[in-house]
Amino acid sequence: MSPFKTLLLIILGSLVSTGAALALYDFFLERHEQERLQEMIREINAGIEKKRQKAQEEAVDAVTEYAARRAEEQERREERLAAVAEAVDQERLRQGIGSAAVLRAGITEYFAANGVMPTSLDALGYDAGWTPSNVLESVDIQAGGVIVLRFAPRPRGEVVLIPDSAADLIRGWQCESKDFPGIEQIADCRFTGSIY
Repeated sequence: MSPFKTLLLIILGSLVSTGAALALYDFFLERHEQERLQEMIREINAGIEKKRQKAQEEAVDAVTEYAARRAEEQERREERLAAVAEAVDQERLRQGIGSAAVLRAGITEYFAANGVMPTSLDALGYDAGWTPSNVLESVDIQAGGVIVLRFAPRPRGEVVLIPDSAADLIRGWQCESKDFPGIEQIADCRFTGSIY
């Protein structure tokens, strides 16, 4: 072969091998670069997922804390409402028992004048259905001058006032209720029911 052809073959072989080497270098470099980019994308996605999970956990914690606070507030509100209702009930009991003073005085006068106890509101000059207070649903005078005060709608129950008499004199009154535990704290009255 001629030296020119040989040289041309050497140059051509060098070019082909250099081209192949460059192509392989680019292929591996590009592949390595792609792998590095894919790894970066995986890391970014993992970071995003961690932040999403953390944000979700924080949101759940915030909602849970808010719900617990609301439940506590509701419980305190219900406790306050129950305390107010209890105070209103106690005041209504106090008012109803106190309003019976007019009946106690009427029974005392009737007993002193007649020597017997009245057995009805009519005997004292009051119409049937009359009550000395709007907190009372009804009032009855029973045998022995016993006054029965019926409270409704709230509180609901009865208070009984029993005269303590001797000869033609009423020495005092006993107050009892089987319906109102704690009535001793409201009036000079005794609870006779069961708390169970």
